[in-house]
Amino acid sequence: MSILNNRFLLSAEECELLLELEESRSLQTVSEKLGRDHSVISRNLKKIADKAPVVEKKSGRWVITEVGKKFNESSRLMIATQSLLSQSQQSLRF
Repeated sequence: MSILNNRFLLSAEECELLLELEESRSLQTVSEKLGRDHSVISRNLKKIADKAPVVEKKSGRWVITEVGKKFNESSRLMIATQSLLSQSQQSLRF
């Protein structure tokens, strides 16, 4: 995949799922927090794994890879940046 095509590798929803997987102890917890059935979560993780080496199945469980952890660091940074930009825009309006 070329960096020059200006597209995100994963959607915002997929990034949210990846972040939640890293923070949760089980697929059931991820399912509860995101309000989706665990079978849907598992299918979504399979789709993510097909796109990028950020999650893998080990011993029947989905686990985040080292690449996935780095990907999440990037996502957290983007979330923080967007939050700061949003706050700065709000303060400029008053």
